[in-house]
Amino acid sequence: MGSGAVDSSQWLSVKEETIFLHDGLIRVTDLAELPSEIGVSEQGDTEQEILTFETKNPVELAERLRAVCGNQSNAYARLLEYRLNALRGLWAAQRQLALEEQQDREGTGGADEETLALLKRQGLLQQPEQAPFTSRVALLLVFPLLQSQTRSDPALCGVTAEVLLACLRDCQPLSLSKEPSDCLNGLEGLLCSWLEDEPQESGQAQSKARSQVLHTQRQRENAAAALVALACARGSLKTFIHTVHLLQKQTDLGHLPVSDVLYRLLLLEGGPGSPSCLLGGKHSVSWGFEDMLPTPDNSTGGAESKDTDLGRCLATDGLYLYTTNSSGRGLSKLGSGLHGTLRGFVYCRNEELEPGWVVFSSSRLLHRPSSFDAKPHQLCQVVDPFTLQVCQIVPMPAHHFPVGSSMTTLHLCSDGTYLYWVWSPASLNEKTQKGHSVFMDVFHLSTQTGLCVADILQERVILTRKEGESSKCLNELLLSRMSRFRASHSATLAALTGSAITNTVKEEQSAVNTSCGLPLKTLRKTPMYVCGTYLVMLVSPPGVSGSSATRSLFGGTSSLSSLKILASSLVFNLADGQFSSRADLIDAPGSSLGRGAQVAGLGTCYDALNNLIWTCSSDYIDQWCNPGNQAFHHVCHRLGVSHVIKEPKEETVATGEVINQLLHHVGAMCIHQLNLLAASSNSLPLEALLGKQHPIEARHFGSICDIMEKAMVNGDTCIIRCILVVFQVVFRFFNPQSEQDRESVRRSGLLLWQLLMAPVDQIGTEIQREVCLAISSGLNTLYQGELELNKLLKLVLTEGERNSGLSQLRDVILTNLAEQLQKNRFGSEDDDHYRLNDELLHYVLKTVVRESCLVITKCQTVARDDFQKLLSTVPVVSPCLRYLMAVQNHLLSNTILIRPDESDDSDSSLQGETMKVQELQSSILSLATKILVGCDEVLETLQQVTTALINSDISDRETRLKGLEQVTKATMLGHLLPVLLTSLMHPTLQTLTLADALMPQLVQLVLYTSQVSMASLLEIFYYV
Repeated sequence: MGSGAVDSSQWLSVKEETIFLHDGLIRVTDLAELPSEIGVSEQGDTEQEILTFETKNPVELAERLRAVCGNQSNAYARLLEYRLNALRGLWAAQRQLALEEQQDREGTGGADEETLALLKRQGLLQQPEQAPFTSRVALLLVFPLLQSQTRSDPALCGVTAEVLLACLRDCQPLSLSKEPSDCLNGLEGLLCSWLEDEPQESGQAQSKARSQVLHTQRQRENAAAALVALACARGSLKTFIHTVHLLQKQTDLGHLPVSDVLYRLLLLEGGPGSPSCLLGGKHSVSWGFEDMLPTPDNSTGGAESKDTDLGRCLATDGLYLYTTNSSGRGLSKLGSGLHGTLRGFVYCRNEELEPGWVVFSSSRLLHRPSSFDAKPHQLCQVVDPFTLQVCQIVPMPAHHFPVGSSMTTLHLCSDGTYLYWVWSPASLNEKTQKGHSVFMDVFHLSTQTGLCVADILQERVILTRKEGESSKCLNELLLSRMSRFRASHSATLAALTGSAITNTVKEEQSAVNTSCGLPLKTLRKTPMYVCGTYLVMLVSPPGVSGSSATRSLFGGTSSLSSLKILASSLVFNLADGQFSSRADLIDAPGSSLGRGAQVAGLGTCYDALNNLIWTCSSDYIDQWCNPGNQAFHHVCHRLGVSHVIKEPKEETVATGEVINQLLHHVGAMCIHQLNLLAASSNSLPLEALLGKQHPIEARHFGSICDIMEKAMVNGDTCIIRCILVVFQVVFRFFNPQSEQDRESVRRSGLLLWQLLMAPVDQIGTEIQREVCLAISSGLNTLYQGELELNKLLKLVLTEGERNSGLSQLRDVILTNLAEQLQKNRFGSEDDDHYRLNDELLHYVLKTVVRESCLVITKCQTVARDDFQKLLSTVPVVSPCLRYLMAVQNHLLSNTILIRPDESDDSDSSLQGETMKVQELQSSILSLATKILVGCDEVLETLQQVTTALINSDISDRETRLKGLEQVTKATMLGHLLPVLLTSLMHPTLQTLTLADALMPQLVQLVLYTSQVSMASLLEIFYYV
C-alpha cells in the first residue's frame, strides 16, 4: 500500500465533528500541516509557551487572558491555524476521493455489475437479446395468429392455455430472465387478452364473442395460472405487477393450480444472493478508537487462564457500538458515526463486567459471562444500555440443559432478532484425540410479566465441515490474477502470505478436533457473526499463524501486496449447520487487517439496522457492507408478513392468497434491490441509466396505484407495506414524460399523502415510516416544479412539530438531502439542487435552535436517572442539525479549496474564479449570520441554565454542571460554531465585508461565552 493510499484512508477516518469534539485531531497529527509560527520563534520566546491561569484573583486572571489573546502569534491562534490545516487536509482528501470515484464511473460506464444484474433480472433495465432473429420473429408472429384464431375457435384458447400452463409449471423461478423480452411480452399479452374484462361499450355480438373465448371456468383458471407461472419464471417486476393487477380484477376466479410454483418462488426468499462474508470491495471505512477500558494484565495466570483466552467481543444496535476489551472484560459504548452519533466517542463504560460475550438482540443488550459455563441453568444476563449495568439474569429454557459433564461456550451471536449460542460439550483442557461436536442453539427472546424470557426457536444443529474442505478451495480469483507470476500454486501462496512452502492441508487436519474443522482453543478466539441466514467464522489463511498473513515477500509497496490473503470467511448454513462456502479477503489495505491486525481475537458483529458488518481490533474499527441479501425474517418483518414458508398440501390456491404470495415475493425482491442500491450508490449513477430508457411504463405505474388504492379500501396492511416498498424502487426509475405519466404520479402522491396524514394509531408506525421513505425517494418525481417542492418543504418544516407524520417526513427528507449534498459536494452541478433557499433554511435553523435549547434545559429539569440516560446518548445530531452541517461544510470546503486553473491564466478564467469566490463568500456571510444569531440564543439559554444550577441546592449539582459540556456538544454550539470560526481564519474569508457584517454577532457571542465561562470558573473556585 503506497503512502498516498495510507494518507487518504487516514484522512477519511475522521470527520469534521471528530476533529473538534473528539480525538480526530490526534488521529491526523502526522498529516496535518503545522502552523507557520511553529519552529521559527526566537529562543527567548520559549518560556512564553508555558501558559498558566492558576489564580483566584479575577483581575490577575483578566490580565493574563488579555496578554495572551492580544498576541496574534499566541498558542490559541496557532491551535486555530492547526485546526484549519486539519480541515483543509480532510476536505482535500474528500475532494480527491470524489474525483477518483467520478473517474472510475466514467471509465467503467458507471456499472456496478451486481446491482445492474439484479435490475436486469427484475426487468427494470433492458438487456441485449440473445435469441436468433429468425426464432424471435417466428414466435412473435404466432401470438397475433393465436389471438385472432381463438375468436373463431374458442376451444383452441383452452387447449393453448393448458399447454402453456404445463410448460411454465416445469420452469424454475427466474429461469426465463434471460429470454427475449419481446417474446415474453407477447406471451404475457396473449394470456392477459384472454382474461381481461370485455369492453363495456361494445356491441352485444362482440361482447358475446369475447365472452366465449374462455367459455369455462377451468379454462379461465388455467389461463390465470399460466400467467402466474410466467411471472414466476420470468421474475420481472412489471410482469408481477401486471399479474396481480389483473387477478384483482377477476372477481369470479376461484382456486388456481399454482401451489407448487408459488412454493418454489417463496423458497428463493426474494431472489438469489451471495453469502455474507468480508470482501475487500465492500470495505467502507476504518477509524481509530480508544475503548477506555483497562488493558488486560497478561502476567496473571493459573485460575484466570480460561478467562483470558477470550477475544474482543462486539455488538451494535445500529447507532452505538458495544465492545469489551481485548480479553472480553468490561464494556464500552461508542458512537458508530451513523444516525447522528459521534464516531468513536465513549458514551458510557463499565469496567467491572466480567469476561464474556455481548450481543444486541430483540432490542436488548445481552451478556453471557464465561462463568455461566459452570451454571447450566443460566443463559445470559440483560444489560441496561444506558448504564451498562446488569439488570436481569435470563434463565436457560426448561429441559434444555446441555448434555455431558462439561460445557464450553465458543461464542454468542445475534442477527438483531434471534440469539445464537455456539458451544461444545468438551473442555478446553481435554487431551482426547476424539473429534468433538460444535453445537448451535437458537433462541427467541420475549417479555413475560416484565421479564426477559428465552424460548427455543429451532432444533439444535451441529456445525459441520469436512476435514480439509476449506484447505483445498484455494482462492481461484487470487491464483488467476497471479498466473503470470507463479510457478506453482503452493509457491505463490507461500510468497503472498510470507509462510514456508509446506503441506498446509496435512498441518491443518492434524490440529482439527471439532466438527467444524477448527481446534477448540482456536474456536474460543475465532471471530464469528450471524447475518440471519449464515454463521460466518473469520480465520487466518491455511498454514498461516498470527500476523504473518499480512506480510508479503514482495514488500508493502509492491504492486502485488494487495493480493495477499488477509483473512478467510468460513460460511455455515444456519438451517442445518453445514459448511457452505469460503471466501478470502484481499484488496483491503485500508482495513485493520491490512494494517497488520491479527484475525484471532478480532471483534465482529452484524448490524441488522443498517445491513452492515463491523469488525474491531485493538486500535481500529472497520465498517463493511454486507454482500449478501438481508435475512428473510428481517425482510418479512419489514413487510409485516410471516417468514415461515409452509409446504403446500393441495395443488390449488385461492386467488386472494395467490396475490398475497406474489406481493410477498415482490416486496422481498424490492427490499434486496434497495439494499443493493444503497450499498452501490457511490458507483452507480442512476441518472445516466434513466436517460437511456424508460423501464416503467405509465400502465404499470397506474396498476401499482390501483393495487394500493384497493388495499387501502380493504385495510390490507400487508399489501400496503409491500406496495410502499415497490414505490421506493419505482420512483428511482420512473421518469414521467407524457401527461398520462404525470397524472399517474399525481395519483400516487395523493395516495401517499392520504396515508401520511392518517392517525398513527390507525396505520401504525411502520407504515408511516415506509410512506416517508417512499415520498423522500420520489421527491423529485412527485414534486417536479421548484414551487411545489418548496411548498412541501415549508409545510413539513413549519408544521412538523404538531404532526408526527410530517415530523418524520421532515427528518427523512433532510437526512437524504444531507447525504446527497455530502456525496456531491465537489465538482457536481447538482449541489444547488440539494441546497434549500434562505426561507427554508431559516425554518431549519429555528428548529435547530429550539432543539439545542431544549436539550440544554434538560440538564436542569429532568430527574437524576433521566439525566444519566441523557449523558449516555449525547452527543447525537438531529436531522435538521445534520443538514445545516452539510450545507456549511459544502460552502466552506469549496471556498477554502478553490484554486485557479493552472493551465488557463486568461482574464476570463481569472474573472470566473473571482466571481465564484464572491458568490461563495456571499452565501457564507448569509449562513454565518444566521448561525451566529442562533448561537447567541443557545448561549443565552446555556448561561441561564448554568446560573440556575449554581444557585440551586440540587444534590447532583456538580455532576450536572460537568455534564453540561457533553450535552453542549450535541447542540449547534458543538457541531456548527467551531468549524465556522476556524474556517473564517482562512485568507479567502478574511475580508472587510465579512468582518464588518459579522462583528456585531461575534461581539455578542464573546459576551455570552465569557459569562458562561466565568460562571463555570466561579463554580470551580467554589469547590476548590
